[in-house]
Amino acid sequence: MPSWPAFNPWRYLLILGLVGLLAVGAACNDDDDDEDTDEPSATEDGGGEVSKTVEALVAAFFPESGRVALREAIEQNLIDQFIFTDGTKSQSMFDEIGVESFEGMYGTQPGAANAEWAKLFAPSTEDPDAPYAKEGYDSAMLLMLAAASANSTDGTAIRDNLRFVANPPGEVIGIGPEEFGRALELLAAGDDIDYQGASGPADLDANGDLAAGTVAIWQINEGTIEQVDTREADLATTAGVEVPPGSQVRSDAAPTEALKLGSVISVTGDLSDYGPPINAGILLAVTHANDAGGVFDQPVTVAAADDGTLPEQGQAEARRLVDVEGVHAMVGSLSSGVTQAIAENVTSPANITLISPASTAAAITTAADNDFLFRLPIQDAAQGAVIAEIANDQGYTNICVLYVNTPYGQGLAEAITTSFAEFGGVVSEASVTEQEQPTYVSEITQCVGG
Repeated sequence: MPSWPAFNPWRYLLILGLVGLLAVGAACNDDDDDEDTDEPSATEDGGGEVSKTVEALVAAFFPESGRVALREAIEQNLIDQFIFTDGTKSQSMFDEIGVESFEGMYGTQPGAANAEWAKLFAPSTEDPDAPYAKEGYDSAMLLMLAAASANSTDGTAIRDNLRFVANPPGEVIGIGPEEFGRALELLAAGDDIDYQGASGPADLDANGDLAAGTVAIWQINEGTIEQVDTREADLATTAGVEVPPGSQVRSDAAPTEALKLGSVISVTGDLSDYGPPINAGILLAVTHANDAGGVFDQPVTVAAADDGTLPEQGQAEARRLVDVEGVHAMVGSLSSGVTQAIAENVTSPANITLISPASTAAAITTAADNDFLFRLPIQDAAQGAVIAEIANDQGYTNICVLYVNTPYGQGLAEAITTSFAEFGGVVSEASVTEQEQPTYVSEITQCVGG
């Protein structure tokens, strides 16, 4: 038989103490597990608990950056589920990365497809559904109609007639040379018009924003971007902002000089994918106007500039258009940061009306522009709400936003975060990037929590 050691009471008490400590530790760990499971939890609308793992990345940046960031995310297995925005709606970008990696995924874009516009735009080599091509057309049309209503090239007169031609009430005016000619006859007679363009009604509220508009939902189907649904948003009514009818302020004598428009559009830089279609839309509007006899019975001309998707370059080019080219009104720009810089530092001080066909950031609403800055896409509160809806419909409860460090990216990230919380979801990380970085691995890793 084995010999047992003699009984030692101190050893016995030591063993009991160790057992007790282990039991307390296990109980504490159980409590921690319970707390982790319950926090954070979704609201009842979210339908359950929020995932602790980021399930999808919202890509709130621009195509040139996307060619690097999205490729790195896929090739390095950082994340493979995305929701795209207007800033990353680029067929060529997806094709270059490998569109099959994004099959079935959704994105958003202010504005919606228009069959009549597509027919008019068909002679162009550009895609009629390219982001903001329709808004480029409408921006130029509104400036020409406002000048015709004012019977003047004076910048303040053009501004003061803009809502008269854009907003209800009035005779509805559509797109194309025949409609432009009809509008000229009505305006010459002092009659009110209500322009409803390629991108839809162009009702401008007291802040110069599009009062109400459409957000399209698109999806990559069999390798191609297709619009699959739309959502309507009336931000002016929601915010209680007035949509003034405007009034005609008309000069008795027509100017002797021809109307000259300027355009400051991204032909190079992070938004260069979008520049050519928008410029094509602007030029088509001018062609339609000139086919109808022009403005003041003279052909309208356009002086074009490239902002490089950079505020400094945009300001310099806008100043050249005003001081050297002598433009009377301007279309531009695309990036909200570029548009704001141009408006506050160049066009508004020079009393030049500027309409942006693409700037969606909330910061445009409060820009120091003395009512010389307008925009046609609906601002990003509407797009953020639709992105949140898509994320909820996909069953996501935890997403992250990778956003470009511009007013657009900052404002959209905030709008998505606020809207997704209403569904009981959480944006667990919003990671900022700069335009056209050589790599985005660290930012993507931070965003997805890797």
